[in-house]
Amino acid sequence: MPVDPYWEGIHLASFFEFSKRTRKKYLDRPDGVFDPGDIAHVSGSLTASFYEFVKGRGLQLFAGERKLLTFVSEMPDRYCLVLNRHGDGKYTVCYLTTFGGATHGKYIASPIGQFFGLALGKTAKWPPGIKAVRTTPPWDGPAYLFTVPIVREGLDAPRMDGRVTLEPGELERVRKIVDNKIQASTSSCQILMLSLTTSHSSGI
Repeated sequence: MPVDPYWEGIHLASFFEFSKRTRKKYLDRPDGVFDPGDIAHVSGSLTASFYEFVKGRGLQLFAGERKLLTFVSEMPDRYCLVLNRHGDGKYTVCYLTTFGGATHGKYIASPIGQFFGLALGKTAKWPPGIKAVRTTPPWDGPAYLFTVPIVREGLDAPRMDGRVTLEPGELERVRKIVDNKIQASTSSCQILMLSLTTSHSSGI
């Protein structure tokens, strides 16, 4: 059946109006409130968040780790997933990353990235056997959640048209995966730290 230009025009107009109103919903929030499951925008470093996580586990940073942190003092802009909302504008988030455009988890260069990476959107399953996290609308291009939870503030609306959030049921699944990663990392943190300091790289 041929497309009716009249109804197609109405459909497109409705779509753009929805995107505009959804974007406005973010921008009009006077207190910058985001809901768990929302994709937001913040500045942050994967390496710095990992070391903050390590310190929170009671492990001491040695001279090599502290020196490495000097190379990641600049905080790049990145997307993040809101896991929990706290008071005073603070959130527990996980950063989003491409790991250098890795199309599959096996191509992630850093052992820490391979350990904590979780495929997002259309990216191939990673870790093996765990399906990629689904968003609405679908996330395009290779991307991963870095499943190291970190408390951040100063979140901004994502720099994209419309709201992006997890599909129903995905938030609880992601939270469980994050919890499992935290438990599994208890015996692995020192090994992962060693891999980072001996990799002669400036970060994850």
